[in-house]
Amino acid sequence: MTGLETSSPGLDKLHVLEKEAEYSPELNEIQTQALNEDRIDSLKRPISTSNIIINSLELDNKRIRMNEPCYVTYVCIECLVKFSCSYLLKSFNINVCDNCKDTNQKYNFITATQVRQRYLLTDRHMADDSTGKLLFIEKRNPRNSGWSRMKLFLEYQVREKAFLVWGGEEGIQKEEKKRREISHNIKRKKYQKEMKKLRSSLKEASASFRPASHEHSYGPEELVDSETDKYNKICVSCGYVLIFEKL
Repeated sequence: MTGLETSSPGLDKLHVLEKEAEYSPELNEIQTQALNEDRIDSLKRPISTSNIIINSLELDNKRIRMNEPCYVTYVCIECLVKFSCSYLLKSFNINVCDNCKDTNQKYNFITATQVRQRYLLTDRHMADDSTGKLLFIEKRNPRNSGWSRMKLFLEYQVREKAFLVWGGEEGIQKEEKKRREISHNIKRKKYQKEMKKLRSSLKEASASFRPASHEHSYGPEELVDSETDKYNKICVSCGYVLIFEKL
């Protein structure tokens, strides 16, 4: 049977009376009046809908995950068109139809690395239920299929989460500036520490350095000035020039 199955004692009795009427043409006036009264009572009596799932988002999402047909109708928050199932509803529990997902860039997917860099959210923020745990889908890593599967988040939900954590766009900018200053200070201290270590090592090396003794080995003497009888000779190993006079 298709559709929703309902049952009512009044309707069952009504069907029985109508069956009897088909095979009893001599049904008297009292029976006809009783038939009409039962019909009116059955219409007034509320039909049991205990098995009908209405306005139960949790059960409906479970049905969607199980790839079962949707019985609840939703309204897209973008185009206000009614729909039953969509990819974003199934994966991220957000009322957006597939057409709006494909045509609106704010429903793009971003990686966990981009979540940390663009919106400054840590892994702890992503898993925090107090501000809404971020949902994600997993895809095979396009760089290497042997690596762990890649997590993709809906940027629309990431942005809303970041606004709650940091207090809006201005709060994100302040936090970004704060982190840049902290990073700069860490790098500066590291640089100063390395330079201090380098200076210390150079100082120790210069203190321990002792030049080796050298004994000059001069070449032939050459006359430089005949009037003053000045001569010179050059060391063949280091090039030192020795100038002297002959008496």
